[in-house]
Amino acid sequence: MPQPPAVAPTDPSAQLRRHIWHALRDAVSEHDIDVDAANRVLHAVDLPQMPRRWQVRLALPILLRVTATSREDAFDTAEAAVGTALTGADLDVRINRDGRERRQPGELDPTAARGPYPDHGRLDS
Repeated sequence: MPQPPAVAPTDPSAQLRRHIWHALRDAVSEHDIDVDAANRVLHAVDLPQMPRRWQVRLALPILLRVTATSREDAFDTAEAAVGTALTGADLDVRINRDGRERRQPGELDPTAARGPYPDHGRLDS
């Protein structure tokens, strides 16, 4: 949160500016004045604006390579990876499934193919 201007204890002008900022912040908090009106006053006297919360929608084309056995598993894995990365940024994030681009499956992942063979009707018995 932006802080009000620093005040030298003996500077009456700075004290007045700090008082204005705090009085407007309190008035906005009490719904006595609209935040936009308060920000216009603050701008007019060259003081920092009131901080606001914003909800922002970003549509980012993200191309990830993941190892999965189906298209749905690939999307789920990719969404989980993006969600984990954004959660680490300590943000309030929601992933909406507005659309999924269809891509052709890639080649075999040789590192995943080295893993344990699934025990679904063993071939060597």
